[in-house]
Amino acid sequence: MMMYYAHTQHGELMTAFEVKDRLKRGLLKADQRKFFCPKCHQTVRYLDYPPKRPYFKHYVRQNSNLENESLWHKYYKKQLAQRLQAVGYSAEMEVPMSHKERRSDVWVDFRGKKVTLEVQSSLLSLQEVVEREADYAEEGGQVIWLLNPSPQKYQVQVNHLDRLAPFLSISQVFGLYVPFLEGDKVRLDQLTSFGKVCQRIRLTIEDYLLLKLFPPEDLIFTPSTLPPSSRLSEEACRSKKKRVLLSPNAYEKIFLSRLYQWHKSLEDLPLSLFSFADKCLWVKEDVWLVKAYSYLLAQEEVEEGMLEELLHQRPFKEDCLPLYRNFLQADYREKKD
Repeated sequence: MMMYYAHTQHGELMTAFEVKDRLKRGLLKADQRKFFCPKCHQTVRYLDYPPKRPYFKHYVRQNSNLENESLWHKYYKKQLAQRLQAVGYSAEMEVPMSHKERRSDVWVDFRGKKVTLEVQSSLLSLQEVVEREADYAEEGGQVIWLLNPSPQKYQVQVNHLDRLAPFLSISQVFGLYVPFLEGDKVRLDQLTSFGKVCQRIRLTIEDYLLLKLFPPEDLIFTPSTLPPSSRLSEEACRSKKKRVLLSPNAYEKIFLSRLYQWHKSLEDLPLSLFSFADKCLWVKEDVWLVKAYSYLLAQEEVEEGMLEELLHQRPFKEDCLPLYRNFLQADYREKKD
């Protein structure tokens, strides 16, 4: 697809006709001859054919996804720093730490609070996220993560929940969400306990920092109480039950083994438990398994804390534990009642 605008490596937006004119007059420096799509930020090429109709075009295949992510990273670090400087805040790029070999993407003094904005395209483990946050805390700073929404690996989908879990954030104002950097806005994807987006909020970076770091006392987020979105028919429940017996996944195998140890079988479960088709944000087991464990423990009068020990928790940070436990407690008590 032909495009008539593109960014230079230095962030300048140019038309194809401007590029043609500058090339003709020898005014375009060598480091300005690499161009990027304003939307996806991938490299595009400048073309001047047919004559009199110059344009930009995406390459059929990008040579390196890592290179594109790096370009995105560099571009948005600069954009964030410039935006915050433009509205009066002290913001610097690539600020080294005093005691560790780390550099802050963008270091900001925001109304007396030290903040490092970490612009993230690559995958990080929970351990890496926690270690980085601890390192900056020693410097008196707080890490604010901003993810690249373009790579498939970071899109909010049920099969990406383990990747997103380390970046789950909790705020008095915004509740439970994953933060993305989308164009000139911060996009917050608020999530339900079933890994679904219930609302998207877009803010300027300065408004996001203000509400996150200095939340108004009278503005308190109410967690989503949305029920699971997918329920199966009775016939589908019977098919699912048969599938679990004949071809269980890894976590269903563990469940069947425990049923055997408890001298029970799938026949001891209400058919309605199989109707839940959602994934769970908090654990690797599907929602139907969480409800099946809750049902069995409630029937046996086992303490609700046992439920957490049976499940395989996703790699989220400790500040998410209260919400996770509230989710389990609500499910357990529902079955007990």
